Amino acid sequence: MQQVLRKCLFSLFLVIPALLPGCGGGGSSPPTSNVISTVTLNNGGALKVLSSGNGTYVIQGDTLSGVSAMDLTLQYDSATKSSPTVTQGGLVSGALMAANTNVPGSIRIAIVSVQQISGSGTVVTVSFATDSSPNTLTFIANSLINSQGTSLL
Repeated sequence: MQQVLRKCLFSLFLVIPALLPGCGGGGSSPPTSNVISTVTLNNGGALKVLSSGNGTYVIQGDTLSGVSAMDLTLQYDSATKSSPTVTQGGLVSGALMAANTNVPGSIRIAIVSVQQISGSGTVVTVSFATDSSPNTLTFIANSLINSQGTSLL
């Protein structure tokens, strides 16, 4: 009986992965093939703008280390995008964040944390009510500093 049960379980473990070809994406990180803008830090980390489709863009931090503050300015075509909203991401949860979306064509985001921001994950998500020209959100001005006030760019 145990031998039959083992064979059934073994077969089941072989069949389940074959039936789930879309699984295993590695969590909720957007695919790197949609990177449309990148800022590289002098300590090896990076910030990337990733297009998630449907007017949604993710600002992703990759291997950030010792970041205490960010001042990011993003540019977009206000003739093809409208009404941006900015949502704080998990990588900077607990940090103070302010976003200015009042100037058409520009989004300015400031983030300050008493604890160092380190690791990889979503910094912010930017969503547009309309987006007839995807993949056109880019970094134009940035400042990232550590707790001593030293630039990381």
